[in-house]
Amino acid sequence: MVDNRGFLVTRSFTVGVPMMHRTGLYDFYEDKENNLYILNMPLGKKQASMILIMPYHLEPLERLEKLLTRKQVDTWLSKMENKAVAVSLPKISLEVSHNLQVNVSVAELGLTEAVDKSKADLSNISGKKDLYLSNVFHASALELDIEGNPYDTSIFGTEKLRNPKLFYVDHPFVFLVKDNKTNSILYIGRVVRPKGDKMRDEL
Repeated sequence: MVDNRGFLVTRSFTVGVPMMHRTGLYDFYEDKENNLYILNMPLGKKQASMILIMPYHLEPLERLEKLLTRKQVDTWLSKMENKAVAVSLPKISLEVSHNLQVNVSVAELGLTEAVDKSKADLSNISGKKDLYLSNVFHASALELDIEGNPYDTSIFGTEKLRNPKLFYVDHPFVFLVKDNKTNSILYIGRVVRPKGDKMRDEL
């Protein structure tokens, strides 16, 4: 089900977004110490997962981002329980691109020789030692949409979906995409202000 709802950007600024709703069985954990909800949704026949991390209430994401270590993420995942969850997510598309500075960003990743004209050896590409990495452009995109994994219809009409936990994503959150075979984090992002028209104040 999709309908239009408000997404709280700040306490005084709300935008209207299409909100997707679905109740199902998901891995879920409530971190009461840090006031966070964590939801793990399967992607691509469970080959990958999207981990959504949302503060209890509207707040800047800096506090949550400081908690985001690999050890903390693994701790959250180890404490998850598979349970009924009523999920509401904004239907959005994300795109980001960066021109990386090869002498700083790329070198910090360990590609020091590839960016050095005198040391680079990309002769397997051209047959000569005249190529080197002079510029790196990084682009990525993600879409949260109603298309995706089909419903497990066997759970409907059973006790499994009784009294679901509520995971209502109507304010800024962080998400990670994890490869389940290698356990590698492939993507980390945040949603702070989806595109949408400002909603009038109802108060």
